Amino acid sequence: MKKFTNHLTALTLAGLMVLTTASVGAASVYRSVTAKQNTTATVKVNGVNLTLKEDDDTLYPLTYDGVTYLPAKQLADALGYNASVNDGSVTITSKTTSTTTSSSGDIGAEKAKQIALEHAGLSASKVSFIKTEADYDDGRKVYDIEFYSGNKEYDYEILASNGTIVSVDYDVENYSIPSTTTSNNYIGVEAAKQAALKHAGLSESQVSFKKAKLDYDDGRAEYELEFRHNFQEYEYTIDAVSGTILDFERD
Repeated sequence: MKKFTNHLTALTLAGLMVLTTASVGAASVYRSVTAKQNTTATVKVNGVNLTLKEDDDTLYPLTYDGVTYLPAKQLADALGYNASVNDGSVTITSKTTSTTTSSSGDIGAEKAKQIALEHAGLSASKVSFIKTEADYDDGRKVYDIEFYSGNKEYDYEILASNGTIVSVDYDVENYSIPSTTTSNNYIGVEAAKQAALKHAGLSESQVSFKKAKLDYDDGRAEYELEFRHNFQEYEYTIDAVSGTILDFERD
């Protein structure tokens, strides 16, 4: 436990600006550093991928002087802790758990999947899971669960703290269920990023990626990409098999 505390204390340094805005009087305690943002790194807690966000912005790991930093608030929540800041002081406290939560204050991905299946009236053998990942919505940790049964797509958002179903959506379409075994035919997220950058006439060093992930739309696997260059935001949707640019927006 002592080892975890030391590591979390270090991580709070990276999350300080995320948690609060420093007062003018405290500005002198900060010093400017140059850190590298890793937009392709994955963060996992107990084997579950986490997408760390503040409002709608993805918070990527930062590397400074050989050390990788993560936002304190989001990481603490994923580990079953609360993080708060008062006049530049970072405080980490344990969450109060209820009888409906595990000892860590998180029901876990498998329990979230079971809750979604029970609500849909289906068993695990009757569905094909496409996505099970942790995310944050309005500062709350949730599990995004997506699966198919027949020609019906189910999307669930389940509160990690107690298993409450935050939202559910059903779509019935005329398509075949994508097979997870076809992933070897996908071009890969790096190739998709390069295709988007080539179309935009930019290099990876010139942009900051906000999103680069595999998703499904009407049974078709595709990569969703978002990145920024100067004051412009680029959004691409790229076919995961052929690499064809399906949609492009620049704001």
